[in-house]
Amino acid sequence: MEAKTREVEPLQDTVPPRHQIESDESEDEDLDTHHNRQLPPTPLVNINWIDSYVQKSNVLVALHEAGQYWAQGVILGDIHGKLILNTIEIGNFYTPQWADVLVIIITTRVPLYAMHTIASTIISCIQPKCLSMIDSYPLPSCILPLPQKSNKQPIRYLQTYRKLQLPSAELFSPPNMLQSLAAAFLPLAEFKKLPSTLLLLPSSHMTPPTPPRIISSPFGPPIREEWEPRVMEEFHRNLDVALGSQSTWKVNKDTSGFGKVRPLRRGDVGEGGMYL
Repeated sequence: MEAKTREVEPLQDTVPPRHQIESDESEDEDLDTHHNRQLPPTPLVNINWIDSYVQKSNVLVALHEAGQYWAQGVILGDIHGKLILNTIEIGNFYTPQWADVLVIIITTRVPLYAMHTIASTIISCIQPKCLSMIDSYPLPSCILPLPQKSNKQPIRYLQTYRKLQLPSAELFSPPNMLQSLAAAFLPLAEFKKLPSTLLLLPSSHMTPPTPPRIISSPFGPPIREEWEPRVMEEFHRNLDVALGSQSTWKVNKDTSGFGKVRPLRRGDVGEGGMYL
């Protein structure tokens, strides 16, 4: 094995220092960037109640586009509170009449450093008996355990400390991963032995990366995707099982924003736990 020799000037008495042979400027740039990089702000999460809060057995956290689209087909009522992250409003609280549930709509995508604090604040302050969540999963990157026999993309779910028989949902199994705020709720629910259910709508878009800072809009982010009414109705039937409610999802096309939910009348299909 040949030994590598260093080329030197023949008239020099000593070997030149390393920095005279090669200058690693990238290392200096990395050091400067590291020293100039600012640490993320400490996440401060507050819940500002507009009306006095009445304890609910269930909490439903509806996230991002899936939660925003689902909310167009339900009557949520007036806003009862606001979720604040570092002085920025990121979510609203509702107490609809069609179920014993506190609904939290969070459409703002939050930085990674704030996710755990948001989830832990909601769970510790509200102390629900059951937790349900709405989000989506990206079809382009979803890895299936078995080949699909049809083009139908199923609703998927995850559960902790619950064994609900959902009418038409399939497990969101490894190696698929969640990268949204829902990923912060599930480990906390597991740790606290809190029964929880996450329902995922199939999305044709990849999950957007987490933003480096809070970006909020008073109108919420634009919805890039729409789901067919039959998909949303099927999705809501699964949600009814998780919430122990009986209602239907129906888009109100006469108004913009949130729509309507019609409570089931006696004798309607679905009464008596048909979807269980």
